[in-house]
Amino acid sequence: MSESLHARSYQVCSITINSDNEIKTFKKHLEKDPRFSFKELGSKSDEDRSSWFKNACADNTNHCDVLIISGHFGGSFTGDKGFSLSMPELLEASCSENCTGIFKNLVDVYLFGCNTYAGKGGDARSPETYYRDMVNHGIDANTANRQLESMFGVSNTSKDQMSLVFSGARLTGFEGSAPSGKTCEPILNNFLTGFKGPKDYANYLDTLRVSKDTQTKPEELPMDLLPPMNAHNNVSCRAEDLSQASIQSTRAERCYYYDKRIPAKEKLAKLAVKEFKFEGIGGYAQIIQTLLKEDASPEILASLAKNESLNRQLHAGFKQSQTLTTTGDILRLLNRLDPKGAKERDDVFLKMVLKKFKTPITNLDADEICSLDAEMLSDLSLKLTLKDILAKNFRTRDGLRSLGCIKPKDSNIHLSIAESLKDQDKWVRRDAAWIIGEVKSTVLKVHLALVESLKDPDPGVRSGAARAMWDIKPTDPTIHLALVDALKDPDPYVRYRVAQALAHIAPSEPTIPLTLVQSLKDPDPRVRSEIAEALGMIKPKDPIVHLAIVESLKDSDALVRADAAWSLGEIESLDPRILSGLVESLKDTKVRVREEAAKALGKLRPTDPKIHLALVAALNDLEVLVSSDAVWALNYIKPTDLKVHLALVELLKNSNSDVRSRAFIVLGKIKPTDPDVLAAIKGISKTHPSDELSGLMKELNIK
Repeated sequence: MSESLHARSYQVCSITINSDNEIKTFKKHLEKDPRFSFKELGSKSDEDRSSWFKNACADNTNHCDVLIISGHFGGSFTGDKGFSLSMPELLEASCSENCTGIFKNLVDVYLFGCNTYAGKGGDARSPETYYRDMVNHGIDANTANRQLESMFGVSNTSKDQMSLVFSGARLTGFEGSAPSGKTCEPILNNFLTGFKGPKDYANYLDTLRVSKDTQTKPEELPMDLLPPMNAHNNVSCRAEDLSQASIQSTRAERCYYYDKRIPAKEKLAKLAVKEFKFEGIGGYAQIIQTLLKEDASPEILASLAKNESLNRQLHAGFKQSQTLTTTGDILRLLNRLDPKGAKERDDVFLKMVLKKFKTPITNLDADEICSLDAEMLSDLSLKLTLKDILAKNFRTRDGLRSLGCIKPKDSNIHLSIAESLKDQDKWVRRDAAWIIGEVKSTVLKVHLALVESLKDPDPGVRSGAARAMWDIKPTDPTIHLALVDALKDPDPYVRYRVAQALAHIAPSEPTIPLTLVQSLKDPDPRVRSEIAEALGMIKPKDPIVHLAIVESLKDSDALVRADAAWSLGEIESLDPRILSGLVESLKDTKVRVREEAAKALGKLRPTDPKIHLALVAALNDLEVLVSSDAVWALNYIKPTDLKVHLALVELLKNSNSDVRSRAFIVLGKIKPTDPDVLAAIKGISKTHPSDELSGLMKELNIK
């Protein structure tokens, strides 16, 4: 081995998303060796949860020779550290000139997670079990669906994708389930202990470096992690040298499509003449769809449509895809390239979805259905009928969730969902209430079933029923009165949801406002706030109700006070007690209250100059939201009183430029004509000259 290689230092980088046993073991064996340094690339705080990987790429102190990633894997690395790393992020970063510090020098990579190097069907679990495990480990439904397709369907496998990301390095990953970090620890200990004397771990890395530089497989490696790792139960650990020229060539092609410097038009032109194979057609469908968002000219679509291998493999993928998510991706692309066959393919896809409802809907089925695009779900909502649905699917959470995503229009389906409000399982009843709101059923029997659910023993069902009323906005007075009665519910969250529903419905029955006033004293501020809003929506004429809302301007909770101010602006009463209360609220300690008070006074357009002067004073408010609303109110009122005009003129001398600007705006809007006011403005122009003042004088014809 050359002297220069032995003299180099090695950086061991880690991305610890779940277990830290693996990196701790590497540190135990290598940290005392001065040739090795360690760098954790993962998120360090809550503040960088979404930007940590971008930050790591930008860190010019990174020159990783070794990379150790620990996390649950299912198309994305997740774990208990609160951040994640997806396959698309890895693919794009590995191709980017902005992330060479992490990827360029890598020679040894360890991916401690299930299926990180799996081919087709590598996992012994059924698709449904595998999917459920991924979701339970925090992987989102869409990513889990795509990982399922890579394992069992028409998309590139984890092995294919990881080979592209880490080409040039020796990669160790798992073809199926991986052992826990705690189980890995003694195996790694034995592995790293075996590097001794001239054949130490640095020598191992040097061997891999030569292999990478010459794009040849190493003749011999001093140690191999695979036998002891594979000896653990049914674990299947694989290592492969990725330095071969063929892998580098495939990577170069894929990176071409990730290169943001190359126009989409150029990339699509290259795809239009590419010879496609069946393997990975799902991934290419995604790439093409993404590029078409940037450039979908008729010429480009026509050139893609002429590519026989693309169309042949897309049609094969449409028939053989294992998930609705990827089938939908391929369907959308096929329909753009071959519009004439779209209806027939849409019907085939619709039958695929409807077929699922003939059997018990699984968690995987529900997630797939809910991941369909809005157009497909809208089409399903019109075509799904009661006879298409197995009765059991109305009594399971996954079945109901699927219906909630589709939002079927068939009223018979709505009635069957309403029957589920009587199910023994409270979670089924809760879901049924939620879904009735989602489908916005107009069937009176369904609404009355929700009324009965307002008395359900489970508070979650009662609050769900109230929330559904919010969505539906029923017009039947009986239902309105039932909601008012539900304000006596012992559970504060139920009362809050009921109050929300009443605010949205704004019932017109004359007896309701006086009853609602009682809830302005509810112990829960959320309820009081929603009731104040409900009264503003209803716009009652009764002065007793008005005064009760005025009292709420003194509530201990700022949100209640703000909603009371808003409500009084909606009621449109010029009762002096209302106006006095709102003027006092202009001095409230909370911004939102002052803001709503200013807007309410503007809506009411009072004629009392004292109130106008209070709004002029609010132009001094340091919170721009309040002062802006005071400007709006004065512009809307257009006060004519001389004292008000002179007070505005006085503000033109204010040391705060924002205050002066607000006064300019109002004076420009109300256009005073009184000689005293105009003379005062002219006088100020001599002592406080400005471009704004010159503009105002021109606007008011002051010579």
